[in-house]
Amino acid sequence: MRTTQAILAVFAATAYGRVARRAAFADGDACIAAQALADGIQSNIDLQTGEQASVEKVKAAVSQNPIDQAAFTAAKSQLLDFVNAGISARENNQAIAPAGNAAVDGLGIVQNAQAEELNLAQSLTGAASDLDIVSQLETDFAGGIKQNQQNKVDVSHPLLSFN
Repeated sequence: MRTTQAILAVFAATAYGRVARRAAFADGDACIAAQALADGIQSNIDLQTGEQASVEKVKAAVSQNPIDQAAFTAAKSQLLDFVNAGISARENNQAIAPAGNAAVDGLGIVQNAQAEELNLAQSLTGAASDLDIVSQLETDFAGGIKQNQQNKVDVSHPLLSFN
């Protein structure tokens, strides 16, 4: 578990540093600002891939008979780490999104989805009945990746990105 937290911390610091460096030069430079936002959205997509892998570990743990509570607890903790890191990445993306950028509305959609995902992940109990929640999380994470892929297209499109 500490390894996962260390990996997440390094990943988040690297991603945030890359985005922050670009955002620092964004005053009046729409291309650099758009690239910083696109990089931040890609970081969120990368974290969402981690969410998918973590929810598969939860699924494996609660599918066992008897349920491996130690594996479940570790998988749930890792899942929550990824969900919270994704929320932080999205918050940063919203903070650096230039006014009028076409991705702003999509980031709002991601924000709402992440709130639901966090509630679902927190509600996991380590029982076989969690499989219904896992199924919903799998659907939500796939939808989140799709939305962020569209956000990345929106932020990068020269005719759509800025008014």
